[in-house]
Amino acid sequence: MGPLACDPCTTEHNHLNAQVFYTEKDDGLTKDWKSLTYCNPPYSKMKLWAPKIKQQAEKDVEIIALVKNATGTRWFESLWGADAICFVSGRLRFVGAENSAPFESLVLYFGRRKATFRDIFGEIGRVL
Repeated sequence: MGPLACDPCTTEHNHLNAQVFYTEKDDGLTKDWKSLTYCNPPYSKMKLWAPKIKQQAEKDVEIIALVKNATGTRWFESLWGADAICFVSGRLRFVGAENSAPFESLVLYFGRRKATFRDIFGEIGRVL
């Protein structure tokens, strides 16, 4: 969908080469994000990250967020406002992991380019 402007929760290795990135030490929760932002928050801290994702989306930041498929949780409630959701087929294997994740994943999109998101992410799952 284009070069990433921001990755607010990554490691210093910054695998996605975002122009601006924040590690745990930088605390991306305390920063404003820039479009286009990719966010793969720590799933154990989604009660903090879900409201931040929603807040930044309301500031017209275009966001692609990879999250655990946990649509019945309280933290997910605010994320139902995503402009598009990709239900990833199968379970992802994260970089450096020996096995696939023990849960399903979603890719949430907040922004105006829904058709572009659908075209790209439709290759890895069903997009609503």
